[in-house]
Amino acid sequence: MTVLGLSYGVGIWTTITLFPSWRKRFCQEYSEGLYTGATLLIAYNTVSMPFSFISAAIAACAFYPLVLDPVNPNGLYFMYILVALWTSFMLAEQLSIAFLLIVKSQINAAIAVSYILIVCLVLASGTVRSFKGLSPWLQDNSKGVHTKYASSLLHSTIFHARPMRCQPGPGTVCPTPADFLLERIGKAHPQETTDIAASIAFALGLCAFNMILYLLPMPRCVRRKFRD
Repeated sequence: MTVLGLSYGVGIWTTITLFPSWRKRFCQEYSEGLYTGATLLIAYNTVSMPFSFISAAIAACAFYPLVLDPVNPNGLYFMYILVALWTSFMLAEQLSIAFLLIVKSQINAAIAVSYILIVCLVLASGTVRSFKGLSPWLQDNSKGVHTKYASSLLHSTIFHARPMRCQPGPGTVCPTPADFLLERIGKAHPQETTDIAASIAFALGLCAFNMILYLLPMPRCVRRKFRD
């Protein structure tokens, strides 16, 4: 949860810092018909995505030796960590862009996005609340958020990639990784390919949704608010 929370937080902070200047320029030139909102997002994402990928790769390099053996690196598990971090950053970034279309204050937009993502972390990460501890309707709805799949990748990496240090005794019961994962995320043997595809799909899907959103005619009151 901490790793995903940091990724979400960095994505929000970066977006509310950099994007408002792009938005202000767009609102000034929108009425002149120089370009559309989709063109704005294509230009912004072309600049943002490579740097966010490089940043996520650096973060994954720093995180990997904390949870796995750096002496015997495994490229597959590194990819799982990278996908979880990068898509979390992208999701928070695109969600912030969506809110900044109508919210002028960066702080208010950050608070709204943070609230949504905190709820997702609490209910779908399997850390604060286990999957089995949720109500049936929350178990079903948690499958529709990015957090569940990114968290599944991290759980699978940590608990399947390294041996559990536990000595069973008269008063000690050592759970297997499969039992723990079944309790926390609802899957004893996560399908990493599905988790990767779902994590990327959520991030890119929200990016496509923003392009459609920014293609809609912008009300004059909104343009005036951002020009002031």
